[in-house]
Amino acid sequence: MLFSPPRPARPADVTHVAEAMTIVFVFVSIAITDQVACAILGTSSAEVERQRVEVAQRFAREYEVFVILKGHRTLVAAPDGQVYVNPTGNPGMASGGAGDVLTGLVAAAVAQWGASALGDALCLAVYLHGLAGDLAAVTQGEQALIASDIIEALPRAWKALGEKIERDVPGSYYVVP
Repeated sequence: MLFSPPRPARPADVTHVAEAMTIVFVFVSIAITDQVACAILGTSSAEVERQRVEVAQRFAREYEVFVILKGHRTLVAAPDGQVYVNPTGNPGMASGGAGDVLTGLVAAAVAQWGASALGDALCLAVYLHGLAGDLAAVTQGEQALIASDIIEALPRAWKALGEKIERDVPGSYYVVP
């Protein structure tokens, strides 16, 4: 028989569906672009660039979500108003597909650590994304950097992060109150 008839849902199935829905909801709620911020907050792109921290902070507080605002020193803003400034990344990452790589890292981090550690998961994803971009730029150059270069550098980024943790090097993020 090629087709199995559907079986009734078990509590474990419902739990998995609920977890997946939470991940999808959380994921949809966190990433914004300058254009989205402009439209929702009623401001211009130039204003968003001038006041990146304030815009991310305002959006996160008003909508009670975590916000990732990509750009020079990508920001992760929490609903409580805390803003984390990522020290990794480079201009070469402003290329087609780089945001999709970040999206995959965010989805993987949230799937592994869940919504209870969402801020940490987002900061990890953003940091690794930028670090992989930095490592890829060393070999490819910023001008030639493409999304697949970032993906190929992820194992080296994970290794470098592990070594940094082992050495207990502080200061991975700036925190803006």
